[in-house]
Amino acid sequence: MKYRHYYDPVALVEFKEAVEWYKYRSSVAAENFVKEVSELIYTICKDPSRFRNLYSDFRETSLKKYPNTICLLP
Repeated sequence: MKYRHYYDPVALVEFKEAVEWYKYRSSVAAENFVKEVSELIYTICKDPSRFRNLYSDFRETSLKKYPNTICLLP
């Protein structure tokens, strides 16, 4: 089963701020950050149960090359 995703409004603001922060330093880093987040969200939507169970039904995973975490809420 494939799931859909949405950004929490606060998470969306944080995502946009992170993109701007990376873009200020390197446009390539910003593009790679967006790409990694997009790929990870696609993977999460395919099988969310494979990620670390943080608490109850809350799960989380980290980006590989960036110091960010994505939380999965039920």
